Amino acid sequence: MMTIALLSMAGIPPLAGFLGKYFLFTDAMKANPVLIVIAVINSAISVAYYLKPVTAMYFSEKEAIDNVVHVPAMFKVSLVATLVAMVLMIIFPDTVRLLAH
Repeated sequence: MMTIALLSMAGIPPLAGFLGKYFLFTDAMKANPVLIVIAVINSAISVAYYLKPVTAMYFSEKEAIDNVVHVPAMFKVSLVATLVAMVLMIIFPDTVRLLAH
């Protein structure tokens, strides 16, 4: 779940964050193209920061931990609802844009 959220915030296609950045940059291109170039460069730099937790989760040495974490049911429900919303934004990106206008 966290990996999908971080990749979406980084703007990796076809996730919802990519579409959000795409719509934002295309609409803002009309106003000031120079700022869009700066924003794209900053987005590229931010990918490194978003991928650091992902690499730490999957590529670091794991130690045997006996602790069990109990996650409340409402927290699980909110995580699943957020994941479903992100998937729906991937499948139906135009509805998000229509709701924004």
